[in-house]
Amino acid sequence: MQASDWFNALAIAKPSEKHPNGLIAAGGKETIVYVKQPGTTSDSDPYRILPRHAHTISCLAFSEDGSRLISGGWDSQVFVWDVEAGEVVAELLGHTMTVWGILIYDQKFVFTACADKNIRMFDINGKLLRTIEGHTDVPRCFCKIPEGHWSGAAFASAGNDEVIRLWSLDGAPMGELHGHEAYIYSIAISPNGDIVSAGEDRTVRVFRDGKCIQTITHPAISIWSVAVCEETGDIVSGASDKTIRVFSRDPERQADAEVCQNDVTP
Repeated sequence: MQASDWFNALAIAKPSEKHPNGLIAAGGKETIVYVKQPGTTSDSDPYRILPRHAHTISCLAFSEDGSRLISGGWDSQVFVWDVEAGEVVAELLGHTMTVWGILIYDQKFVFTACADKNIRMFDINGKLLRTIEGHTDVPRCFCKIPEGHWSGAAFASAGNDEVIRLWSLDGAPMGELHGHEAYIYSIAISPNGDIVSAGEDRTVRVFRDGKCIQTITHPAISIWSVAVCEETGDIVSGASDKTIRVFSRDPERQADAEVCQNDVTP
């Protein structure tokens, strides 16, 4: 996928009957959302081109079935797109500053993280359901928490205040996770319920039962993103040193000591 400037946001739709390989959406400074089918060449035409934003696109999220894509940006706008039609079908209004994060909780509810320090809950058609206060600085990212989780929460959020906050579906605070010493840029959930986070303090951290059980220090200034494989629990990080790293608890998939010697500190 090629554009005239840098990408800032990425989202992946799971395989479906219409798109057996799923879809990839990317957006950034160019203010356009590009949707492509995996397996096509970088210079091939996108599946969809979605122009509507007036400034840099900062976050993207697909619905579970891949039929909807939601985009947010520096222009304080949030659009709900019908992917197949390539059209905006709803707008999530009320943001007064940059929208940094989006969580499509299910086919009905959407959460947004805004630089005005608020989390907002909408229905998928654009109706504002509630505003959630609690962050003391900008929230940036979300992850959905599965039922039966040790936290009892429905979702987690994190951002510039260095705290992972746990929430019920109706926005009631359920707890906090402490450990980071700078902005948190990304959080994810592992198959065993661990909450994994990454941030400006050069670390990926793993939380279990309310405590940080592992800190992985990177040789980079910022860890921009983290993800966890649903099948294996492997952790993937993306850092400011232009390196993607994969971590595994399975000894058979771990790199040789020589490869790791000058890299990260577990």
